[in-house]
Amino acid sequence: MNLLTTERLAFATVPAGEPEAHAAFIDGVFDPAVSFEGLELVREAWGGPLLLKGIQTVEDARRAADHGADVAAAVGLGAKACLVGRPYLDGLIAGGEEGVDTMIEIFASELRRTMKLLGASSVDDITPSMVRLRTR
Repeated sequence: MNLLTTERLAFATVPAGEPEAHAAFIDGVFDPAVSFEGLELVREAWGGPLLLKGIQTVEDARRAADHGADVAAAVGLGAKACLVGRPYLDGLIAGGEEGVDTMIEIFASELRRTMKLLGASSVDDITPSMVRLRTR
C-alpha cells in the first residue's frame, strides 16, 4: 500500500476535520479513572492473559515495564508473547532497518542478561518464583 500518494485514510468512527467529534469520541471510549489499582482488580477477576497498553508517563513506564527484565517477568508469570511498544519506531527513525535490528538486539541482550542474573539458561527456565513485582 502506498500511503504517500494515495488518498488519505479516514476513520469511520471520527469524522476528519471535526475536533469536537473527535473529543466526544475519545471521552466516550477512554476512562480517565483507570489506574494500576484497578488493574489489580482485573487481574483478580480474569485468569487469562492481559495486555497493558497506553503507558503515558515515565512513572507509568517504571511501574509497568523495564525492557528485557520485564519480558523475563512476563514470561515467568505465564506470558506467551510480549509487545515492545514504540521502541522499534525509534530504531526505524534513527537507522532504518538496521536501527530496528539494533533495537531488537538491545531487547534480546537485556533479556539474556536478566536470564543470567536469574540463573535461567532458557526462557522455559523462568518461573513465577523468580518474579517480584514492585509495589509503591
